[in-house]
Parts: sequence; C-alpha cells; structure tokens
Amino acid sequence: MAKRKVFQDFDPSVPTGPSVADTLRETRQSLGYQLQDVATMLRIRYPYLLAIEEGRFQDLPGTTYAVGFLRSYAEYLGLDPEAIANRYKEEAVGAARKQELYLPTPVPEGRIPGGTVLLGTLVLAGIVYGGWYYLSATDRSVVDLVPALPDRLVSLLDTLPRSGQQAAEAPRGSEAPAGGGSQAVAGAPVPVTPPPNPAPTAPAPVPAPTASAPAPSQTPPYPVSNVPPPAPPPAAPAPATVAALPRPPAPPAAAPAPAITNVPPPPAEDEEAEGATQEPTPINQPAAPPPPPAPRAADPAQGPTKAYGLQNQSSRLTLRATQESWVQVRDGSEIVFTRVLKPGDTYRVPDKPNVKVRTGNAGGLVVVADGVESPPLGSVGQVLRDVTLDGHGWCAPARADPPPRVSLETGAGKRTSGLILLAWSGPRYNGVVRGRPPIPPADSTGRVRPPFRAIASRLKAMSVRAYRQILRRKSRQIRVGNVLVGGDAPISVQTMTNTPTTDVKATVEQIQAAERVGADIVRVSCPDRESALALKDIVRQVKVPIVADIHFHYKRAIEAAESGAACLRINPGNIGSAERVREVVKAARDHGCSMRIGVNAGSLEQDLLEKYGEPCPEAMVESALNHAKILEDNDFFEFKISVKASDAFLAVAAYQGLAEACDYPLHVGITEAGGLRAGTVKSSIGLGMLLWSGIGDTLRVSLSADPAEEVLVGYDILKSLGLRRRGVTVISCPSCARQNFNVIKTVELLEQRLAHITTPLTLSVIGCVVNGPGEARETDIGLTGGGNNTHQIYLSGVTDHRLKDKDIVDHLVGLVEKKAAEIEAAKAAAPAGQDASAAAE
Repeated sequence: MAKRKVFQDFDPSVPTGPSVADTLRETRQSLGYQLQDVATMLRIRYPYLLAIEEGRFQDLPGTTYAVGFLRSYAEYLGLDPEAIANRYKEEAVGAARKQELYLPTPVPEGRIPGGTVLLGTLVLAGIVYGGWYYLSATDRSVVDLVPALPDRLVSLLDTLPRSGQQAAEAPRGSEAPAGGGSQAVAGAPVPVTPPPNPAPTAPAPVPAPTASAPAPSQTPPYPVSNVPPPAPPPAAPAPATVAALPRPPAPPAAAPAPAITNVPPPPAEDEEAEGATQEPTPINQPAAPPPPPAPRAADPAQGPTKAYGLQNQSSRLTLRATQESWVQVRDGSEIVFTRVLKPGDTYRVPDKPNVKVRTGNAGGLVVVADGVESPPLGSVGQVLRDVTLDGHGWCAPARADPPPRVSLETGAGKRTSGLILLAWSGPRYNGVVRGRPPIPPADSTGRVRPPFRAIASRLKAMSVRAYRQILRRKSRQIRVGNVLVGGDAPISVQTMTNTPTTDVKATVEQIQAAERVGADIVRVSCPDRESALALKDIVRQVKVPIVADIHFHYKRAIEAAESGAACLRINPGNIGSAERVREVVKAARDHGCSMRIGVNAGSLEQDLLEKYGEPCPEAMVESALNHAKILEDNDFFEFKISVKASDAFLAVAAYQGLAEACDYPLHVGITEAGGLRAGTVKSSIGLGMLLWSGIGDTLRVSLSADPAEEVLVGYDILKSLGLRRRGVTVISCPSCARQNFNVIKTVELLEQRLAHITTPLTLSVIGCVVNGPGEARETDIGLTGGGNNTHQIYLSGVTDHRLKDKDIVDHLVGLVEKKAAEIEAAKAAAPAGQDASAAAE
C-alpha cells in the first residue's frame, strides 16, 4: 500500500524570550499568589502546577491535558491563554517544524472486465447444456410395470360402461372390432356376460356347461387367480370385453356379478386363423397388498418363575415381584434371604415376629397375605428399609383387604420424600428402641403407631392449601435450658462459636452477635479443662442455652455440667467404660442437662466400618442406636440424636432411617458443608429435603463463615418452608429492562436497614407492573414500579398511595417499622391464644 505525505499547516516563528515555565512562575510571584492556593482555585492538582513552573512537562498526564492546564493557569494569571499554549507547543512538542505524516494510500477499486464475465457465463451455459444433453440421451427412465394399451384396443374405450350403468350391461356386437371378438387380452380382467343381441364375427368354440357347474361368484376387489371363468351357455356366446381401467361400480345385489380373472392367452393357431397379430408378453396385474400383520402377542416371561422359601409352609405371607427387585429379608440381624427377584418370582416369608424386608424397588414388590394381594410397597425405584413382615399385622381378619395407599391428590393421605405413608395401622417399622418406654398407644388395639403415618381425616382437617402443609414427625420433647426441642415445639436454630473458649470476651461477643440475629442455642467446644471451667463466666453473660461439645474425656463432660452447660454433646461410645458413662449421666441428671448423641460419617467406629465396608446410612443409624442404648440402659432419655455427613445424600438417607427407628428428637444438619455460598446451597438442599418430609426438631447450618451467617441461613430455610417466621421477608424480582427503578440497590439497602426488625412481615419490591400488583396483593407492604419515576405503594394488598424515586428506601423503612409496631402492640394487648396478626387487623 503506497503512502502519501501530509504536511501540517501550523508553522509559527521560533519563539524568543523567557520560557513558558518562567513566564507563569514570575507572573504568579509578582501577583503574590501561592501555588497551593492556585491549585485549589483551579482544581488542578498541585504536583501538576509545580511541574509546569519547573518545566517538567513530561510529568503531566499528556499533551492534551497539559495544554488545558496551561490555558487555565494563564487565564487565571491574566495572560493570553493562546499565546502560552502556542509557546508550550513550540518548546515541548516541537510544533514549529513541519511534520510529515505518512498516510496509507488506499488501493483503487478495480472492476472485473466485462469480457471475463461474458466468457464465464458462456462456459457455465455450455456445462449446463452438456449435462442436460447427456442425461436426456441416456435411458434412465423407470420401466412402467403396466404396458401401454395396444392400438387395436384403443377404439374399445368407447364401449366401456359409464358411471351409473350396471356392470352387467354389454356393448352391441356391431361395435366389436372385427376378428377380435373372441380374443381376450392376456393379463387383463375380462368380465364375461351374455349380451341380449350377440353378433360375434368369429365366436370361439366354448364347451357346453354341465348341470353341476357352479354359478359365477361375486366380484372380488382384485384379481385373485389365473383360472378362466365359467363359460356361458353355447346358445349365446359373448364376445370378450376388456375391463375398464377404473373399475365399474358394483352390480346390484339381486344379480351376482361374474368373477374377474386373468384369462390366459388363446392358442397360437386361433390367432393365425383369425389373422390376429402377436400380442405382447402379458404382465400380470399386481397382487393385492398383503393385509397388515396381526398384533404380536405379549412376549412370554423370559424364564420360568421361581418360588423361594418353600420350607416356610406355615407362613401366611408371601412376597411377589411384579418387576425386577432386589430383596433382602432379615430375622433380627441375621440375613435369611437376599436375591434379585424376577417378575413373577415369589418368596414365602418365615412365620416369625421380627422379620423385616429391604428392597431397592418398592414399586415392584407386593405382599400376598392369605391369598390377598396388597398394593405395591411404594413407588418404582424407591428404596425401603426394615419393613416389618408380621403376619398378625398383615393378615388380621378385619384387615384382610388392606386400604389403598394414601395420596395427597385424592385427599386420602400423604407421600413424603423417600417415604410412603400407609393408611393401615399394622406395624411396618419397629418404632421402639430397646429398653426405653414406648410411646403411648395411638389406638384401641394397643399397637404403637409408626413415626410416619398419615390418616385421611387428619389431612381433610388441614388448610385448603394442602400442598403447603408439612406433617412433622411425632417425637419426644426434651429441654435444652429454656428451649423446648421436639414434640410440637418450633424448630430451633443453632450455631457454634469458632473462638477459643478460654477467650471469654471474644466468645461472649460472638454468642451475643448470634443472639441478635435469632440464635436459639449456641454450642461451644471444650477440648480441655480450662475451656470447661470457662463456661461459668460465659453462661453468666449470655441469654441463650450453651451446649458443651465434648469428645473422649468423660471428666470434661462432668466439668461442663457443673459449669452450667444446658446440654452435653457427646458420643457415649468414646467416653470410656460403662462406669464412666454412668458418672456422666449422673452429672447431667443432677444439673438438669440434656444430651446430644452426635454421630458423624467421618468418625464412625472401626467395627462398623469393617462390617459395612464404608460409611453408609445403615452404619450411621446402627451407631446412633448403639449409643442410645447405652443411655437407655442407664435410665436416661433426655437426649436428641444427629447423624451428620458432608454428603447430602448420605445424611438424608441416614436421617430417614433413624426417623423410622426411634422417636427421639433429631438435630439435623449437613456437616462441613463449605463456604458461605456453596455451603448455603448444599445445606438448603439437604435440610430442605428433610424438613419438607417432616424430619427435624432443631438444626444447624454448618458454614465456613461467621456464626451469625449460619443463623440467618437457617432462618431463611425455615421461612421458605413456612416452618418459622422471623423478621422481614423481602420478595423481590431479579430486575430486567422493564424495571422503573434500581431494584437491586433498593433491596440491598432495605435488607441492611430492616435487619433489626424481628416481627414477621412480608415486603414485595417489584420493578414493573408485570408481576408487581399480584405479588403486592399477597404481602403486608408492596412496591410496584411505575412510569415517570412514580411508583405504587400497597398496604395489606390494597393500593394506597404513590411516591417518587428518591423517597423509596426511607419511605418503605418507615412503613415497615410502623406496621411492626402495630403488630407488637396488638400482640401485647391480645388475649392469650389469639393470633397477633389477626388482632392487628
């Protein structure tokens, strides 16, 4: 690409006299100005003005900024700005000399010669023509399976029957072609009928019919054979008539139509006698399309069904597989049967009181009791564990025909996550831990109801929004200080300090921060004697109950109980001998402490790991029940249990199994969940599954973050499920191009300024009118963005007034605080038992 020179026009004379820097400095000094004052007045940084007066123009941000600074400075001092700017260009930029700029010369746009275009067009046309000629000269046509009609038969087309004529009508003999009346075209369907006035020119000799000759059959839809039709009487021979290409209409029912067949060609000597030409080789008419294949019968079973457990002849229960299902039957801890049952396979269950079954596909397994088949034990693919197969429960005379499974959709029951609740009261799960008093019987039969059982009448009494209802697991109730855990008590929220417990001041500050955001219980670690003794000072300065986290050393537990701990978190299995456990139990009972059995997948006992091969739900549940038995053997029942894991699947399965095995309150959580964001997501998934299915009496969200964040996340999970309400719940849109104010910034400010509100309230902040009015109707206070920077405010779901952009946050904070004060005043004035929100209305 060529370059061309471009010369600038600016060419002032070479400057003489003092420099720009000297001129500006001397003028400022003569006027008595301080450089710092000049920098303040001109809003130019002091170092830049100093560099200008010292001639250090290279320290300025750039030539453009330097020229602007000089003009402003010169004008402030009363000098000519343009003269100073030109002097600067001469000194610093060297603008006095002409600058030669080399700019690229664009390549001239060429044109494609017209001759080239014409030649290319002709070549392309020649190629197209050659291809067409080659293809047209080559015989690539598809052979027609139906031959053309011979010329001598074209004249017969006029004799074909028209629409509305009867098929038995035939043309007169005068219209038949000479010499061809008795000949039939090979392969063409020819109806043979006796015309009223035959006039054949050369009738072919036809044998006389016999008395036993059958009558012509009804015309089938297509030619079916090559057998010639029955011949007509000799007195009235009929010329052959070529059937029309479109078939004639069906004959009347009173006169049966002649059969249509493919007539074979006549003998060669007949054709020579009549002077007929040789006909082309006949092409048979296409055969009738085959009928569609009959539907295939269902495939038989891949193999013969098998029956197992035939030695249990006295049993009244049989398991039958309707789908492929893994089944394991246990008698206590002994495995008596384990196999994958194919469809149709059966197993006769031993007639013993403590037989339980596990299956990996509850939807493919049914129980046959005295010949009566129950519905499937659950849904397809669902895993069930320890379903009790008690003949007295399944085969009672009054329940020979068990009721159907319960379903929320029909109002007859409920399904929980991973658990199918059955309506009949026969024992499915043991429900009683060894050695402890059972739950009072729930019915007149004295049977202990399973922890999970839904009854239709209970569901009918629920809210009209049944999809929102959570039926909590029925559990015992214990005390952790002044906080009730289990039963119908609210699900409490816990956290744990991460300061050294011996640093009493820091630990108390962290506990009090957790108190302010709503923590119900706080746990502290006591790894040594000094930490256990420091609990005395900590307990006196805080309001929430303190749980002492103890491991291995039984004396730490005794010291923590004596120091005022409300609960001891221990594993009885690692405390030591039975005597030491008795001492810990005595200290807890003497000081009013409850306990928590904390099983963790990362610290399972070695014998359980060897038994199961890895941490699994069964191992965790067995560990928890073993520890529970130690306390039960010491007649101590004021404890709760946790079976935590960092794997949400493992934790959820372990809690589900434990919930079925006992009725103690459960402390739920996903341990070591991770940082603030990832841990919140994992905990929300795991805890959400458990809480939605009714499992959980107290919770902790384990995060690698500030303990107060654990409490806030815990409350958000409970509020999302409608299990607890605390503070302001903000419902806001993610914002889009339709927003009429800054939704994200507004919500951030509102959450910060409303954090002190503990009264349950709902606030909707929606940026436009698409969803704004609908959300506002369901909240206590609502804001919907509108046009012209004017937005609508809703109070208790009703439009109230409008406001401008600049007043949004302050105005909403005032409305929320006023509404919270009204609710609290109404709560204080309301009679005992009356709903405060109803009183506020």
